[in-house]
Amino acid sequence: WTASFNQARSQRIYFPGEQFSFSFVMPVSHNGVCRHPATPAARNLDLALEYRKQFLDTQGMGRQAVAELQSQLRQASKAEKVRWQTHTRETQNKIGRYISCLLHTRECSQTPAGKRVRLCK
Repeated sequence: WTASFNQARSQRIYFPGEQFSFSFVMPVSHNGVCRHPATPAARNLDLALEYRKQFLDTQGMGRQAVAELQSQLRQASKAEKVRWQTHTRETQNKIGRYISCLLHTRECSQTPAGKRVRLCK
């Protein structure tokens, strides 16, 4: 984690919380007004670096290009978040079924206290 953290810091990618999400903030000045558009937070450093690269490629293209890229990245980020949440929910359900099966097996089992019990698949 230390190496990832240092690499992210050196490239101005910031951690918005305890979940170790990465994002990139790019200061942009236009007509004397300074804005700070940011990439969506990504859980994966490689994805955050890809977002950063895309952001830097639009640096000289103007406000509209940056806004369009931000919109595209937000949509991609939302899709990734839904995929991650679905995977997490499925994993939690598997763990819940495993625990339920284990408890049922222990209730029905009449094995001695020191003997190992095979768990459900």
